[in-house]
Amino acid sequence: SIWMMLAEGLLHTFREMSDQGADRIMRANVLAAATRDRSLIAATSAWHAFIQSERSEFKGMVRSLDNAFANSDSEDHEVLARLYMILANARMSLGERAAAQEMYMYSRHHALECGDQATIDALIYNKAAFALAWLRARTALGDAETELLSQLRVELNSAKTYQQLVGVSALSNLVYLWEAR
Repeated sequence: SIWMMLAEGLLHTFREMSDQGADRIMRANVLAAATRDRSLIAATSAWHAFIQSERSEFKGMVRSLDNAFANSDSEDHEVLARLYMILANARMSLGERAAAQEMYMYSRHHALECGDQATIDALIYNKAAFALAWLRARTALGDAETELLSQLRVELNSAKTYQQLVGVSALSNLVYLWEAR
């Protein structure tokens, strides 16, 4: 039942972008905690952390990350891929590129271990998107980083080439928009 509730939450989140998804995932997480099933707690906490990061609920995100890490083991590749991506995005949002890069590599490793192509696609997107957001914020504050701009151009070209190779079209317009920005 908890797995079904989590799946419903993800469908509501990604198909409809509705608050119903966040509610279902939170409820699945609460029920998982009640069962004391570590794999359920880890999975639902990871997705809850993702939803919280998307909603800028950072204190809750940190609690969910801690809970997910505490209940996962080294073989929970799907959970760990998600957790490290959330951490990488957070680090990139703070301008901590080196730490973010390390977290992105951990996420990629775990995604490759479990064959999670969607996470690998998301990593390429997120790495460029969060770097661009950081650069735009710094530029708005009068602190343009030309070295970062050069690195970002390489990442954007990489994302565009990758999308063309694998036939992903959902993010193509965003990549062109980033290039323009």
